[in-house]
Parts: sequence; structure tokens; C-alpha cells
Amino acid sequence: VGSVLVVFDGKEVLVHRGADEAPRWRHNVEGELAGLDAGGDVVITLETQGKLVFWSGADGVVLETIALGEAARSLAVTRNGSSCAIVVDGAVLVVTRGSAPRRIEAAGATAAAWSRDGARLAIGDASGAVRIVSSAGDAVGATTLEEPVASLCFSPAGFWIATGGERIFRVAEDGASVEQITRAGGMAPDCVCASTDGSMFAVRLSETVMMALALPSRDTAVQLVYMDRKIAGVAFGPDRLLGVGLHGGDG
Repeated sequence: VGSVLVVFDGKEVLVHRGADEAPRWRHNVEGELAGLDAGGDVVITLETQGKLVFWSGADGVVLETIALGEAARSLAVTRNGSSCAIVVDGAVLVVTRGSAPRRIEAAGATAAAWSRDGARLAIGDASGAVRIVSSAGDAVGATTLEEPVASLCFSPAGFWIATGGERIFRVAEDGASVEQITRAGGMAPDCVCASTDGSMFAVRLSETVMMALALPSRDTAVQLVYMDRKIAGVAFGPDRLLGVGLHGGDG
């Protein structure tokens, strides 16, 4: 994302330069990956047993390792790579490098995402609730979708995007309102992400199909269908550069 491109193959993390895609480094982690992300020039890995590692994007040196002490489900990282939100059973843990994790109680939590400046955090759960809190955990607002929340992201256009069931929703920045953006009939969109200029968002519709749509027009910008590969995730880099990660370590 930006200065680096990060993909994985099983337990192996592979990092490439963002400018020319040349390989930088690779490392094997001990456990199964629950999350992989990058911010600034830092790569962050999260293993399912609760091991969180900050790596130097330049050379793969371990900057900090944190044992969360409980099983982890998913990872959200701020743009500068300094803070993480980890979804665990019944809560979201906020971790900033050099500080002890802070726990935000969130029964049934399924997804989390940071605002562009890292000052706010959206938390979605299995009941369809989307809570907006400050980075310290103070309540800002909340709304409810009609489906369990599958994924969340923040759009620089000034709102959150949430997926649940077949549908994709727009949630106000303060959580005061929600409206449907579109429906993916018969599919279950997840891995939602937004371009850095807020003009597009992308989702994985299934293991083999992904789509990016323009906002506010909702026109399809691109749709990719893989015949013999499975999509591991999608993420925007600078400008409108869209990355698609494939199982097997390719992108």
C-alpha cells in the first residue's frame, strides 16, 4: 500500500516495493494469518493466536512484537501504520506502538475500520450495529444495518462504507444515518476499501469475483473474474491504484 506492496502465501509474507514491484523481503510467520496490512513504511502481521508484529517495510526488521493473549479475528491499521484495531471475541483491542493494548468492549464484533486521520474507529457486529467511537473508545454515534456487518472502511469523501448480506451501505461519518448504496444479488460482498481520493470503492463479491464502483454515480469502474484463482483481498494504494491479492502469494 503506497511505499510497499504486501501479499502472503500461507504463512509466508512477501513484501515488494510499491514503485516498481521489485521484491524487498520475505518472512515466515509462526501461526496462521488473521490479518496483514501496511501503513507508512511499516508492515503489520496479525496471527490468529494473537501475535501482532510491526515490521520495517524497508528491510523486514522486527520493530515490535505484542502478545495479545487471546485469539484474533481481523486487523485494521491507520494510514501511518502507528495504530491497529484487532477484533477479538467480544471486543476490539486498540494497539499503538510502544503502548499497552486498550480494550473496547464490543459484543459480537465482526469488523473494524479507522477514519482517515485515525481519530475515529467504526466497529460493526453480528447484530448489524455500526458504532463510531473515538480512538480512546468514547461514543460518537451509532446506527444499525439490516444485516450482520461483514466489512467496513472509511471513504475520504467523508463517510463510512459497510457491507452486510448482499448489500453495501453508506454510513454517515458520525454514525447518525445509513443508506443503501447497492445490492450484489446472490453474492456476499466483503473486504470493502475506498480509493484515497474518495472517488471509488472496491469489494470482493466472491472468492473469484471483485468489483470497483465509482461514487457518487455508482457506475462500475472495473470487474475482475478469476477462473482458476481465489481472491484473498483487495486494497487501494495511492491515487486510484487498486491491488488484488490472490491466494498463492500473487497480486
